[in-house]
Amino acid sequence: MNTNSDAERIEQLLRTLSYTVKKKGRAALKDFGITTPQFDLMVKIYFNGDMTQGKLTQELHLAKSTVSGLLDRLESKNFIKREKDINDKRNVIISLTNKGNAVIERVIEERVKFLRKLIKDLDEKEVHSLINSLERLVAATENLVK
Repeated sequence: MNTNSDAERIEQLLRTLSYTVKKKGRAALKDFGITTPQFDLMVKIYFNGDMTQGKLTQELHLAKSTVSGLLDRLESKNFIKREKDINDKRNVIISLTNKGNAVIERVIEERVKFLRKLIKDLDEKEVHSLINSLERLVAATENLVK
């Protein structure tokens, strides 16, 4: 077994698959008039919960002015809402609206539909083997990142 070439091949396959799955899901963004950076911001809130603009800026590795512009556009379309932090009036908490949550759920739905098509020709054993391998890789990733 050549670990270097195996790792290179796995990286290439994961990159290709990830790109294609994201692309299929993000096609739904056109229906909502949302850009990829706006969507990325919404995903961060969806999976991590409400957060301050400062925290979003850190999490997305973007300038404060860039995040502010994204939030302005998303708020004007009613995808997010801003509320003063009751514990610290200097902070504003950003959260998704029902409409914002619906966007994320629709994109996930599109991705799942695409993945169903991808695995439809695999037998049950192959699907379970794939899931097991991916779960092991995710667990290994979490251990390495700690």
